Amino acid sequence: MCLQFQEGTTVSGPHMEWSLFERVARELFPVVRRFQPSVSGEPTMSRRFARMCALAEAHGVKLDLCTNATLLDERMRRLLIPCCGRVLFSFDGATKETFERIREGADFDLVCEHIRCFCAESKDRMGRNRAITGLACVLMRENIEELPALVRLAKEDLGVDFVACAHLHPVTEEMKLQSLVHDPELAVASIREAVSVAEELRFPLSIQPLDRLIAATARKKHSWRECAEADGYVPGLGPVQVNQDSIPAWPGIDPSDPSSRDIVELRRKALAAWRAAELPGAPARDPSLIARSDDDELPASVWFCDYLWNKSYV
Repeated sequence: MCLQFQEGTTVSGPHMEWSLFERVARELFPVVRRFQPSVSGEPTMSRRFARMCALAEAHGVKLDLCTNATLLDERMRRLLIPCCGRVLFSFDGATKETFERIREGADFDLVCEHIRCFCAESKDRMGRNRAITGLACVLMRENIEELPALVRLAKEDLGVDFVACAHLHPVTEEMKLQSLVHDPELAVASIREAVSVAEELRFPLSIQPLDRLIAATARKKHSWRECAEADGYVPGLGPVQVNQDSIPAWPGIDPSDPSSRDIVELRRKALAAWRAAELPGAPARDPSLIARSDDDELPASVWFCDYLWNKSYV
């Protein structure tokens, strides 16, 4: 369901040269908190992935990872658990049949076991400073009726901290037919039931809106992206947020830990140098843009874009 996969670039596409990655990382890692090791595709397949993780960890930067969990064996878990801040497991069905039909080539039982082990081992090894974990589900006609069961599976079996859903953004004609814009009544009913389960379990659930851009794209033929005729979202399929205050905080650096003192000092010096390095004639940098905490209040608008305010891509 990824556009890069449709274009054939996830397997044969280019990987950043290590010398370039290292240079960029040494410039940026001292003044950022999160490192997302891929824009799309499976990050655990990145070349020199272990070296990337080690360099991030040496600078006190936590990984923000989205993975299909197929490669999350014991060796990979040993690598990832100490340096992850958040892990999203791509998970698109509550039953083996639906999951394996959507995520072709994945083994439902193996992926579930990998997720269970990651969550349990992370809690054992890292305590309160463990990674935040969640299921990331793409909602479509094929799996929407399993959403209530998915919430229950996440809480009672897999041990993750939350479920986060987004509506399918279709990039092929086949995917357009799977969009819930064609069956909003079913979507509304299933989401209401899932919310009821989340409230019963006191478990965090969030669902992004089915916005007008997705709706326009799913309804049109011969173009994978269309202009929306109006702002907003499909009636009844707006944003959903339940129990979000129950999600653990982003793990940070413990200044009282002797092993962290060198990292704290490195980051302090780098941040001071960054603030001092004003370009001639440029407006002064606002320190609040650098030092903003993840706990600070973010815009409440449904249109708030995390990519614009919290992320920078190389």
